[in-house]
Order: sequence, then C-alpha cells, then structure tokens
Amino acid sequence: MEEIYALGEPVHYEYSAESWPLDYYQTVYGNAPGSVELPSAGRAFTWEMLFRLQRKGIKIAYLTLHTGLSYLFDDAERVQPEENCEFYAVPEETARIIQEAKERGKRVIAVGTTVVRALESAALSGGIQAAGGWTCLRIDQETQLNVVTGLMTGFHEQEASHLDLLTAYF
Repeated sequence: MEEIYALGEPVHYEYSAESWPLDYYQTVYGNAPGSVELPSAGRAFTWEMLFRLQRKGIKIAYLTLHTGLSYLFDDAERVQPEENCEFYAVPEETARIIQEAKERGKRVIAVGTTVVRALESAALSGGIQAAGGWTCLRIDQETQLNVVTGLMTGFHEQEASHLDLLTAYF
C-alpha cells in the first residue's frame, strides 16, 4: 500500500477534517488497487459478517471494479456517469451464481452503485455473462434494470450522480 502513496494519495474531500491511512479506503474483500474513491457501500462489511451471511444460505459473488470520481476539484462540479467511465470485471463464477439466482427467482442485491453499473453492463446483450472493460453506462429512472433487484448503498450528497441511479428503483 505504501508504494501506492508514492504515486499519489486517495481523494480527500473538503468536508473531511483529516486524511486517513490508505488501508481505510479498502473493503475487506478488495484486492486489486485501482479505485479513485472509496467503494463506501462495502466498507462496513467484515469477514465475520460475510461468513455469517453465507452460513444463512446467502450466496456472495465477487467482481472487480474501480470506482471513479463522483465530484471534481472543490466538490461543486458534478460528474456525470457517462463522463466517468469505470473499469469492471465480472468473472465467470460470479456470472454463473447470478444467473442461477435469477433463474430461481432469487434476489440479486448489489453492494454499491458502481456494482449496479458493472452488473448491468455485463448483461447488455441479454443474460448476465462474464465481462469486463470500461463502463460508461448511465442508469436513471428511464433505465430498465435486468440483473440487480436490490441495492445496499452508502449516503450520497444531493449533488452526487449516484442518486440518479437510485431512481431506477422507483
């Protein structure tokens, strides 16, 4: 992690009084550096919590995504999703788990708005499939979601582009 600091530091917003150590920006299951911002929806998960969910029969599927900026410079200029492409990779195992859940009428809950973008991008040609690359997919109230049936997300400021994505659920 310290080697990454040599190249730069994580995003530090004006409303935050102090800088945090680099490992604070990681989820317990994150293993590939590349995000510009903290993927905050998954920040509260611990390994113990994930294991308890699995013991209750909840299947957990992982993917790689690198979150982009939600704001520019002084937090005043909003970044639109189509202007802010994010890298993602949905492995075959994850696609299989999700497809089986869909076929059985089970819910697919995404942890974070960027996960919704990644999974819906991996299903643009029909059912969910292993896929990866850069997504610039914009999701809003006009979007028909094909994969994700529920969302766990953190708090977002009123100006955040993430809020547009939430309107797809109403």
